[in-house]
Amino acid sequence: MRLPEKIAGPLKKLRETGFGHLVGSSVINKVLSFACSFLLIRIIPKEEYGIYANADNLLGLFCLLEGFGMTSTFLQFGCTNEGEKRQAIWAYCFFIAIAFQVLISFVVLFTSLFVPIKIAGTNVLLALMAFLPIPRLIRDMQQVYLRTEQKNKEYAYSNTFSTITSVVLSCSLSIIFHAKGLILAGYITSIITIAFIWVKGNVHVPSITHRFDLEKSERRRILKFSVVCVINNSTSSLMHLLDTFILGIVIASSTVTASYKVASKIPTALAFIPTCLMTYIYPYFAKHKDDGKWCLTNYKKVICGFGLFNLAVAGILVAFAPTVIRIIFGVQYLDAIIPFRLLCVNYALQATFTISGQLIVSQEKLLFNTLMGIVSGMLNTALNLVLIPQYASAGAAIATVATTTIIGIVSTAYLTKLFIRNMTKVVS
Repeated sequence: MRLPEKIAGPLKKLRETGFGHLVGSSVINKVLSFACSFLLIRIIPKEEYGIYANADNLLGLFCLLEGFGMTSTFLQFGCTNEGEKRQAIWAYCFFIAIAFQVLISFVVLFTSLFVPIKIAGTNVLLALMAFLPIPRLIRDMQQVYLRTEQKNKEYAYSNTFSTITSVVLSCSLSIIFHAKGLILAGYITSIITIAFIWVKGNVHVPSITHRFDLEKSERRRILKFSVVCVINNSTSSLMHLLDTFILGIVIASSTVTASYKVASKIPTALAFIPTCLMTYIYPYFAKHKDDGKWCLTNYKKVICGFGLFNLAVAGILVAFAPTVIRIIFGVQYLDAIIPFRLLCVNYALQATFTISGQLIVSQEKLLFNTLMGIVSGMLNTALNLVLIPQYASAGAAIATVATTTIIGIVSTAYLTKLFIRNMTKVVS
């Protein structure tokens, strides 16, 4: 039976532009990653897993400034430039990112060696993790390069290769070395993936001399953009990290931290869905950033359809939370049911609203996201400090849901206003 042209046309375009590869690889990757985390939670003792989660969360706080925002910066400027200009931008962004990341890694190492952390054992694991972000950043920059050229198939292949390598190494090494095996697997996976993208995607490390091929005014513009990007990226990610950070300070229990980490596993894993969607649609919105009518029309389609999908997913998880926790993570983690339900609700809100925040970047209106990031960080911190002492991990989850709701509504309203304003400019 032949599909109507209204359906067949868009489906053909999605297939030709690699959307199927993106979705397919993302689903496969997350299923494999989640299956791996399921095994790891059962392989690694709960207390040690809590120590690892605390160290990983602290590393995440340091990496809020990861690469000085150059991954997001190159995505924007790489999508709007071609040829030699793109190559020059690629080289400039790449070496600024790596230099900054090396500095951060030494700060992490210094902290792990000389700053005592409440949960015992965290310092050792943090020291071992210190330089992990460097190869990880190189891999991320390579993948962003693939996105700027809309090589969605190659991007999907690299993701799948990285995931399979990570799953195999993480599970095998954790059996032998437990948490330390996970860290070692991270290093090996990143390095092997860099080589894979180099060969399969033909994305090489640029020549260091090419970073000077830009005019001083252009380098200044890129740096200005990256400063705002790093602020926006850090503030938007801060909310996910503050919960565990404050929980680790106020409660200071590796088992409570482990349970909260488990509660966030599925909602965090589901974040691949909006990420996959944004990976595909962002370059198109960036190219049509001045076409308000096109942006508003397509934004409505995305936000409505995707919002209903997220609501259905969260509803199922909330309804069957006890069964999900018991089967996947084990009875020792049943104390995670309440925060799990709250974080599932947060997923539905965040997955839907995060589109607005990222598309505001495509409009090059970064200061708004900066403001929202600062507000969300302050609000989330205040709510955590009030709610965690009373409700422990459930309080951390409540703070996250409240902050996501407020920021999401404001961001969506602002993005809609930007699109309408661009429509008015075209008409006039």
